[in-house]
Amino acid sequence: MSEYHESKGASLKDMRDKKRQENLHHLRVHAHPDGSPESPRWIVAHHSGENSEPSAEHEFDSGHEMLAHIANHASVPEESEEG
Repeated sequence: MSEYHESKGASLKDMRDKKRQENLHHLRVHAHPDGSPESPRWIVAHHSGENSEPSAEHEFDSGHEMLAHIANHASVPEESEEG
């Protein structure tokens, strides 16, 4: 017997976003055109296939936030205490 689920509004969008994230193939990091050496900015693009258009793009002006985003979405494991 199959289960039936109905989603409306924001929860439907969240469900679709989560599904896209599950299909993440790779991330690409680009320098933002408005960035400069004094004020760097980056764009992180999420791709679901080798030659696909980005399914999402995120802009960052903080290197720490950009790297945390990449670590979160690339499933980088936490550093072990042994290493």
